[in-house]
This record gives sequence, C-alpha cells and structure tokens, in this order.
Amino acid sequence: MVAKLKRVYVEILLVLAGYLLYSACFKTTSVVIRSDGKGYYDYLPAVFIHKDLSFGFRAEQNTNHNVEYNGHVINKYPCGLAVLWTPFFGVAHLYYKMKSDAGMQGGYGRGYQLMISVAAMFYLLLGLIYLRKLLEHFTKKIKLIRTIQIILLFATNLFLFAYYDPAFSHVYSFSLITVFFYTWIQLARSGQKKYMYLLGILFALIILIRPFNALVVLFLPFLSGGIKPFINDIKIFFIVHGKHVWFSVVIFFIIVSVQPIIWHLQCGQLLPWTYSNETFHFMQPVLFKTLFGFKKGLFIYVPVLLLTGFIFIKLVNDKKPALLMTLAGALLIVHYTIASWQTWWYGGSFGLRPYIDFYSIFAVMGIVAFDSVRSSLKVMALAFTGCCLFLNVFQSWQYTRGIISEETMTYKGYKTVFLKTGEKYRGYLQYRAFAEEKEKLWVKETIPLLQTDTLLSPGKWRSFFTGTQEYKPGGAYCFVMEMEVSEKLFPKMYFQYERNDIALVYQEAVFFHLTGGATGRQAVKYYFEMPAKKFENGRFRVGFLELNEPVKIHSVVLQKLD
Repeated sequence: MVAKLKRVYVEILLVLAGYLLYSACFKTTSVVIRSDGKGYYDYLPAVFIHKDLSFGFRAEQNTNHNVEYNGHVINKYPCGLAVLWTPFFGVAHLYYKMKSDAGMQGGYGRGYQLMISVAAMFYLLLGLIYLRKLLEHFTKKIKLIRTIQIILLFATNLFLFAYYDPAFSHVYSFSLITVFFYTWIQLARSGQKKYMYLLGILFALIILIRPFNALVVLFLPFLSGGIKPFINDIKIFFIVHGKHVWFSVVIFFIIVSVQPIIWHLQCGQLLPWTYSNETFHFMQPVLFKTLFGFKKGLFIYVPVLLLTGFIFIKLVNDKKPALLMTLAGALLIVHYTIASWQTWWYGGSFGLRPYIDFYSIFAVMGIVAFDSVRSSLKVMALAFTGCCLFLNVFQSWQYTRGIISEETMTYKGYKTVFLKTGEKYRGYLQYRAFAEEKEKLWVKETIPLLQTDTLLSPGKWRSFFTGTQEYKPGGAYCFVMEMEVSEKLFPKMYFQYERNDIALVYQEAVFFHLTGGATGRQAVKYYFEMPAKKFENGRFRVGFLELNEPVKIHSVVLQKLD
C-alpha cells in the first residue's frame, strides 16, 4: 500500500494543490450540479429516490434538459456520468438515510453536491496517474512528464472543469480517454486479454458519457506508430485472441445498451434524437473561430496548446510523413466535427470545452515535440508556458467572477477586461451584449419622466417615476437619461415596477455597465426586460443608489421597445 502511494503521491499533491488554489482564491459555491450537469445527474434521483424515469418530479421546474419526444419526456443528455457517479451518490444517499432523510432535498442536498466534487477530483487524479503512465511510453524523463502534468492542470481549462464545474462531463472524459489510450498501447505491446476486456469497457463508457468521443479511435494509429503497425495489431488480435476480441465486443454492447433501454422505457424508441433543436451543420463548419475567435477560440483561451504544434516540425525533420498524416488527419476530423455543431461555442463555458476530452493526445504531442529539442528552445517554451499558466489561472478567476463572459466574448470585450479585477467589470460584457441586442429593436412609444434640467445632490436614493403604466410581459424597455457624466461618478442604478411604493419587480445595474466609462454629456441607456408574470396598476421608477456627487440631469424618458 505504501509503495503504491509513493508511485502516485505527486498526482495526489497536484490534485490537492489545485483544490487549495481554487478554495483560497476562487468564487466557491456549494451548488455544483447546475446547467448541463443537472441533465447528467437527474438519472440518479430519478432511479434511486423518485423511481420515476419520466422525470415527473422535474415537471414544476424550468429545465432545458428534459425534452418532449413523441409525447413523452426524455432526458436529452446520456446516462454515462450517472453510471460513474453511482458509488459517490450512494455514499451521500447512505449518509442522508442515516439522518432520516433530513436535508436530502430530493437528491440535491449539500451532501450530494459535495460528492460530485469528490468524484471530479477522483477522476482527475485517475487521469493524471494514467497520463504519466501513457507519457512514459514516449520518454523516460520524469521531470518532463511532471511538467506536462502541471501544465495540463494549471495552464488549461481542465482546472475549471475539475473544481468549478465538476458536474460537466469533461474531466471524466479526459480521464477515461487517457486510460483508454494507455490500455491500447499496453494491449498492443503485451497482447494480454485483460487489456482487451478493459478496452471494451472503457470505450463503452466513453461513448455512454459523450457519444461524439467515439472519435478517439482515430488516434489509435498514431499511438501505434502508423497505419501499418495499427492494422498489423488488429490482425494479430483477431488471429491470436479471436474469441477474447468478440467477448470484449459483447461487453461493449452490453454496457452501451443501457442508454437505448432507458430511452425505450421513456418514450418507446431505442435511438431517439434527443437534441431536437440542435444538430451538426457539416457543410458550414466554423473552422477558424473555434481555434482563434475571441468568443471561445481554443488557442485564445488555452494558448499553451500552441506549443504542441511543434510535433509536426519534428515529424517532418524525422522524415515520418505517414505518422504526420495519421495525426493530422485525426486532429482535422475531430476539429471539423466540433466546429460543425450548430452552437459551435458549446454554451456557457471558459474556452471551447469539447477539446478538454482530448487533452491527453495534446500532452503526447507536446512530450514528443520537446523530448529532444535544444535547451535554449526548452527555456523559451517554459517561459511561454509560465505566462500561459498565470494567464489561465487569472482568467479562470475572472470567469468565476463574471468578468469574462460565458457566451458573449468579442475581441473588443477581451481587450476591455484583459487583466482587469475591479468590481465594475463584473457582468459588464454580459450586459453590453444584452444592450447591443436590444438596440436593434424599434422604439414603439416614448414616455417622458423629466423634461427640465435638474441638479441632483448626493444621497442614497434619487429617482424618477412614471404614472400608472401597464407593461407587456416579457417585453423590452429602456430608460434613457440625458445627463452629465464625470470620471468620479460611480453610483449604482436601479429600476423597479411598483404599486403603492412596494416593488413588484426590482433590478440593479452598475453605472459603469451603462456608460462603458464614457464621460461628458451622455445619453445613458438602461435596458431591461419585464418578467413573464403580469402585474397590474403599477408604475415604473428609475434612480440612483448612493449617489456620490452632484449630477446634472437634462431629461429622462422610458422607451417601450418592439
């Protein structure tokens, strides 16, 4: 036991260091089962608590992962993560049973949330251990391997998905794919049947978590040393271990069949297309923006991966064109497929998250490229890597603070918030994107609130309001304040829809978000949307919270947009 711990103590220290860094410096939350993670997780409370695979217990909640198919409710996300999470869920469930279900919250209590974070760290540890084992097939330089492990954890967005978004699939896919690659090499070298069975189990789980990741098989020829060695390995497996190959295939289909069985129980179909409003657009791939666009570009938000490109120079210098084409072809197919998805930025995340699953192949590329380069180049590469590591940790912090936006980043926005830490930048890009969208709407009606110059003195509450006004549920509106803005003016703005001075709808905005730092006479625009719920016989109010200096207001109007 002690000997085994000695072999993995560095990986344990890396995972703990990542956890301590995240806990000390980042915005932590006890609720980690969110967004896509809810879809992956819902199978567990559905099966073990509610006994309801039709997800009726979710009927009252606004979820985007339960979709209607042929009149039935199905979960659009696959069940693979739920399979991996089952033992961790079981620990939390047993804990709550011992407490007579107190705090269980239908399977979403704090204990369940905690165990998902523990699961992510466990699979991160597993991935780092097998990454070392995988890289040892390409070099014996343990210091270089340790460097690659540190880079992969702290200089890429794997860090955020291990600690901040542990209910997403990527840290688990990274781990299983890394073990899969290692198992393939071991099978090819030893021919032991245990690796063949393990390969079938791993490939099934990889697909059960994220079917797209079946493309990992494209990298097996590269790991085998080329197409010919790969084909020879396949022939040998069937000739020498034929019955074990077929047994492994049977194991694979047994595990993968879990998902069609669940779908059949839910809607009567074995293979429904659960992403009803999303699909691949193979004739319109977004090839450049997925790599270099400021919205989510891989090399913009994970620039350290640029170094892995040096492997192609090495393969050319070593005169290995077949191996080069094997690797380039696999990367191109994966990139083309990722870039062809309808929402090619893959929703809210830091960087382009589907690539995280394949980071172990980037690690192999990096170690092959730099195993034999000159010391001077290694020093330059390490200096660049150090900058990338700092940038990744810092921008990950910005992301958790809402300074880097989840889905609305642009070159202008990236430049605006680059290395910024101020509170005024939190949510700024998100609001600007919202405002730019609303600026495209027509002004249907203008209601004046103030038409004469007014000097407001400093104070906590300064506001303007309309008479009684009905509103369109879900409608867009804008307060426009013609005013003098100074560099020292930094109040918060608020609006509310009220009845008898009681707020029925209330919202705040940072003044900097509305002005973008512009000074002088400005038409400050405050865009907002009303809720879907209808309140009647109320009025609109807009104002300043804690006005810090006198300000001259020329006019205030409310615009109804359409």
